[in-house]
Amino acid sequence: MFYRLTRLIALSFLVGSLSFSASAKDTGSNASAPLNWQSYFFTMTFSGFPVKTDMQNKAFPGETIYTASDKVGDTAITCIMNKFRATVEVKPSDFEGIVTGSKSSRRANAREVDFYVNDEKVTDGKWTYVPKLKVILSSKKSDSLRLYNSAIRGDKVALKVSGISKVELNLPKPNEDFVNFGGPCGIGPNAR
Repeated sequence: MFYRLTRLIALSFLVGSLSFSASAKDTGSNASAPLNWQSYFFTMTFSGFPVKTDMQNKAFPGETIYTASDKVGDTAITCIMNKFRATVEVKPSDFEGIVTGSKSSRRANAREVDFYVNDEKVTDGKWTYVPKLKVILSSKKSDSLRLYNSAIRGDKVALKVSGISKVELNLPKPNEDFVNFGGPCGIGPNAR
């Protein structure tokens, strides 16, 4: 049950079953600037089915770090309600609009994904693919942590998604936004 709830929260976050309001800081992108991690802070409230009555309309703060470029492979890592999830752009899209909540979709399906670090397959498993948004969401925290740690080490990371060609992830070196991310999820110098 807990696994299904966690997966529902992660999926719902990006596919539109929730409402968002931006707060604190949205660093925005600059196409001419070098690729960097950017922060986005938000508040999530639950509404509608299948949310329990005691969870309806409660506000939960969250944070995301993401890359925004003109190349496929942009990546977001999100921390909300002690849940840690990754999202990867697998086809050209408005990734920044997806991350900041201005784009949504309710349709998704499971896809097999092979996870490569420095050209070596390290794991495989099911991720959630959202066709309208052209993104894939991690289903396991371990995959999200593997991606996060690869970014710290400067590893080359790629995902091979069933039915989609292999996608190299845009993972720049950690910057201040990256370092300060994830305290509520138990990572980084602000870990709680």
